[in-house]
Amino acid sequence: LEKNLLLTETLNISYHQSFFTIGFTDINFYSPTKTKYAYKLEGLYDKWIDNQSERKISFTNLPAGEYVLKIKYTLPNGEWTEGDKQLKIIVSPAWWNAWWFRTLAFILLAVSLWLIYKQRVRNIKKRNDELETEVRSRTFELSERNSDLLESNEEIQQQKEKLEEYNEEVLRQSNKILDQQEYILNQNQELEKVVEKLSLSDETKNMFFNILAHDLKGPVNAIGSLTDLLLNNITTMSSNEIEDFCRHIQKSSQSTRQLLYNLLDWASTQSNFLNYSPIGINVSDLIGRNINLLEQQFLQKNIHLTNLIHHEDSLFADQNMLDTVIRNILSNAVKYTPENGTITIESIVHPEEIELRIIDSGVGMEVKELEDIFRLEKRISKTGTNGEKGTGLGLVIVKEFIALNKGTLKVESSIGNGTVFTIRLPKASHNVPAEIRLEYDITPSEEISTIPFLSEADLQSIKGNRVLIVEDNIAMRNHLKFLLSSTFEISEAENGEEALRVAAEVQPMLVITDMVMPIMNGLDLCRALKNDQSTSHIPVIILTSHDNEESKLSGYYAGADIYLTKPVKKEILFQIVFNIIQSREILRQKLLTSTEEEVFETFDLNPLDNEFVEKINTFIELHVEDPLLDVDQIIKHMAMSRSVLYAKFKAITGQGVNEFIRLVRLRKSKELLKNSALSINEIADAVGFNSASYFIRCFVKEYGKTPTEFRDRK
Repeated sequence: LEKNLLLTETLNISYHQSFFTIGFTDINFYSPTKTKYAYKLEGLYDKWIDNQSERKISFTNLPAGEYVLKIKYTLPNGEWTEGDKQLKIIVSPAWWNAWWFRTLAFILLAVSLWLIYKQRVRNIKKRNDELETEVRSRTFELSERNSDLLESNEEIQQQKEKLEEYNEEVLRQSNKILDQQEYILNQNQELEKVVEKLSLSDETKNMFFNILAHDLKGPVNAIGSLTDLLLNNITTMSSNEIEDFCRHIQKSSQSTRQLLYNLLDWASTQSNFLNYSPIGINVSDLIGRNINLLEQQFLQKNIHLTNLIHHEDSLFADQNMLDTVIRNILSNAVKYTPENGTITIESIVHPEEIELRIIDSGVGMEVKELEDIFRLEKRISKTGTNGEKGTGLGLVIVKEFIALNKGTLKVESSIGNGTVFTIRLPKASHNVPAEIRLEYDITPSEEISTIPFLSEADLQSIKGNRVLIVEDNIAMRNHLKFLLSSTFEISEAENGEEALRVAAEVQPMLVITDMVMPIMNGLDLCRALKNDQSTSHIPVIILTSHDNEESKLSGYYAGADIYLTKPVKKEILFQIVFNIIQSREILRQKLLTSTEEEVFETFDLNPLDNEFVEKINTFIELHVEDPLLDVDQIIKHMAMSRSVLYAKFKAITGQGVNEFIRLVRLRKSKELLKNSALSINEIADAVGFNSASYFIRCFVKEYGKTPTEFRDRK
């Protein structure tokens, strides 16, 4: 206040003088306590506020602005009257709300935007200049490359011309040689006719023994392997496990028996020593009996069988020969019919004959195959839809047996439309009653365990690893599972295509695969695994019954790590698995001891795996000074899922990714300790350690000495 409030017309206060009180009174000597007051502050609110007898008003946090305080009071008679005295109150605003500040801020913002605009224009002009320079440079490079290409093209044309001249000379010399060979061939033809007559007599005998040696080898080996396992473990096995083994042995023996019957039947036809004894045969019994023999093959491939044979139809033929005929045709139909396919058997009665039709929805045959299926010298033994094998003798025997029974055989087929076998045989003079009924009794095989042969320490070192078994034959797959399931975590696949999906999903430590399978065989599976970044590190063992150098070479050429011949011994299989895991441990030790320059020279990896580790190593070295470098950045850099990256890296190096990051940091620190004058703290920062003390602890743990001791020793 510059003077007494009574004499002040205008009160000036600043924005931070937020609380003040103004007192007032009227000159009433009669009854001052009975006087009532009211006030209003124009500019803030225009209504009168009753203040009762209180003679002061308090104000708090008035906004900046101009106000007029007016007072009114009551006279002794109670009438209200307004006081003559008014007080003008001016509250000055804060400096940041003042008009001059806002004006200045607007000017500064406008100037900043203008400067940013000018800088942006300069940058664009600079970038345009750089682009123009780069375009000129690239244009020059392309021009140079085009010149080089033109020059190379000219050289190629010259080489082509020389090659054409050379080719003409080679053709001329070849024609001369061919003329000479033609004369020799004419002479040889006469000799071949003589040799052919001699070789035909031995052909049947040699073919029989070759088939016997080759096709019986697999099932006989399977029976031997299963019986060995049964004898060695029978004291520790339950009755269910023994029953399951006996069932597998039975299936293998049935396969052997069927193959042997075919061979003996064929041999009999070649020696003309056949006992032809025709009788009346009920067609329903004939078909039902052979369906029962093949029921497991039908069920394994989930083939829908439609039997439209009439129960009263009967034919006149040799029963043993007819069983062989129907068994071979049905087996052939199952073999070339895919899973969930259909086979229909129907009979048609003619006046003198019974017609049997066996129709399948299989893969069918080409015209050339149809012409050769009954020719012994061109016997066909194609692999079935699930990799089934055969001798190629079945249909040869079928044709000969039907002919001996005074019947006819017709085959109709086309690729993708299945095959129809039509047999016409003499009708019996009277009907033979039917007796056969189809029954199915399928008992799933149970998982059985084995006794490990390795020492307890060796067994623990490999226990729990995942192994993927790829085998289309369920008996062999269960056999391998029996060998490994007590020690390893087993995954299974029926073919190579399914195995690729399972391998990418579970990332097994090892893949054991058969060579011959449907859809995708073992060689193609091995190639696919080794050419896929996510699975190239997985060792592959190929199992096959082909014990020859060519098959082994094809397996190793496909990238297989081990090639084993069936039947495989459990001791060999376990030792191989143990050696693979030990080799990974040796590789891990190389990682720990190798210098930065030597780290990849000592690796014995395939190119994809070496590229995988080198790519990670290079990325870590480029960002080694970043203390925030972690697995997430590596996952993004490698474009792999976390699970695949972890599994693959662990399988190759025997350690986790984070361990490897620390190893690269420490390896880099060794180089700096040897080749630089940086302090320990500076080296710790340079290799991404936030704390020098933590760096020293890690260094001592890895190398057995402090960084200072390491530097002094070097």
